[in-house]
Amino acid sequence: MRKMYLDNIKWMVIVLVVLYHVQSMYSEMSMPNVIGTIIEGHRYLDLFTYIISPWYMFLMFIISGMSTRYYLEQHSVKEFIKSRTLKLFVPSFVGLLLFGWIHGYYTAQIQGILDNYLINPNLSKLAIWGMLTACGIGQLWFLQVLWLFSLVIALLQCIGINKLNRFTQKANLPILILLGVFVWGMSNILNSSIIDAYRFGRYFSAFIIGYLFLSNDEVIEKMKSRWYVFLIIAVPLGAASIVTGWGAVFKTANPNMTVWSIEYAYFMSLTVLTVMAKWGDFTNKFTEFMRKKSWGIYLFHYALIRATVWYINVYAKGMPSIFKYLIPTIVGFGGSYVLYEVISRTPVLRWCLCGIYKKKTKRIKGGQNG
Repeated sequence: MRKMYLDNIKWMVIVLVVLYHVQSMYSEMSMPNVIGTIIEGHRYLDLFTYIISPWYMFLMFIISGMSTRYYLEQHSVKEFIKSRTLKLFVPSFVGLLLFGWIHGYYTAQIQGILDNYLINPNLSKLAIWGMLTACGIGQLWFLQVLWLFSLVIALLQCIGINKLNRFTQKANLPILILLGVFVWGMSNILNSSIIDAYRFGRYFSAFIIGYLFLSNDEVIEKMKSRWYVFLIIAVPLGAASIVTGWGAVFKTANPNMTVWSIEYAYFMSLTVLTVMAKWGDFTNKFTEFMRKKSWGIYLFHYALIRATVWYINVYAKGMPSIFKYLIPTIVGFGGSYVLYEVISRTPVLRWCLCGIYKKKTKRIKGGQNG
């Protein structure tokens, strides 16, 4: 039986991702690759970023771990690797190599470094392409990391990790709370110093907790009866995360890596997961539409937002601030939807950019989340 609440969480988080990327373009947090503040003295607009940035992708890795377990219950490891390679590796590596430079072009424009690339006599066209492609990774980091985790879990599946289920399915509230210590420990190892998004230890802890613990219906049922406990823990941790991280410069002191932020990410993720399991396990025409289209929105929104923000900043800098937020938001959602509809129907492109082998795939009615 398909778990609708997981589908609903996925598209809801993707909506938050789009809104986050629009807001972050005008953030006062000195984040890299952004335009910067356009409303002086109104730092409170960054509160949205502080509230959601610690946990929304952490939650996505939890959901991915759960979905992986459900998929492997009905498919072989070989089928799993093939499926994840097509959906994750192809768009995030093949698609990046072919078209990532477009995203990177606007990122370099916003950073003000594109002209330096073009006039540098020591840089060949191939070198410029490589640097622009690297600048164009954007949201594709999630696919890259998730693909690597999928390979790891496939290996662990082969050596019998599922034997642990007889223990993990008995996890109770105290054990789930203590897992916060595991998350904190993992968050302090295997983090990339090159690209901050690649927090391998932190996100693998989310993935493995989702796979081993939260994929058990028995555990979810226990959590649903005590949903408020996670909220009570998450709220003060979130407040501490905001207070201690407020005004931090991302380039030198990422506020999302404090102990308060790490624990807030874990317990807020459990809160959202439990609340949705209790009250969000439903479907209707709108949720079904979002389930089918949100992946395309995730794949294409960021480049469109960057391009829109850059053009506004160059050609319509005097535009009222509200439209500087509103237009990229509309383009982020609407433009990526249209682009996905076109590309998903175009041979070769749909394989490179979306990981779609065929235009239509037959779905098993009522199947588990994959």
